[in-house]
Amino acid sequence: YRINNIAKINNFIKKNEFNLCGFATNQSGVGRNYFSENQFWKCHNHIIEICKKNRLKIDFTAVNFFKSETYYRKPNSGMLDQIRCFYSVSRENIFFIGDKYTDEKAAKNAGIKYSFINKL
Repeated sequence: YRINNIAKINNFIKKNEFNLCGFATNQSGVGRNYFSENQFWKCHNHIIEICKKNRLKIDFTAVNFFKSETYYRKPNSGMLDQIRCFYSVSRENIFFIGDKYTDEKAAKNAGIKYSFINKL
């Protein structure tokens, strides 16, 4: 299932000639003490290695560890705005792929295009 998603994303990036790929993720489990930040990074780095083995280059990770509503927590646009500004990319050249309605709402709030992973 997840490897299939990697292939979908890789094909989408190549077809649309995107130059960057990364993660924008809420991880309130750290703020709630369900797991540590170190445990998150260990798991996340494993996911990045799987992506690499399947030829999907990950350029960045934007993460929010807090459980409270902030500008940076999806569905607010903060993480996506920061990514856009950091890489100097216009809204027209960003496409956000997600699996939750908060992802879709964050993309709408940031003024960027969006698709659910299962619709690619």
